[in-house]
Amino acid sequence: DEIDNGIKSYDFLLIKSAAHRIKGSAATLSCFALQKVSHQLQDAGEDGIKGSEASRDKIMGEIVELFE
Repeated sequence: DEIDNGIKSYDFLLIKSAAHRIKGSAATLSCFALQKVSHQLQDAGEDGIKGSEASRDKIMGEIVELFE
């Protein structure tokens, strides 16, 4: 829900934070595929935070693709 809410509100910090928590839980449970996707979401969230206004739409598109 948090990542979905982050997508809906263009909140890259929320996406990054939620993905980080999921990544840690996935690692603990040895769910490596989920850990990998969560890491990608976390990185994309960081890119969105640091990115220019023009790049944020592209980054959000990548996040939506990962989340689907």
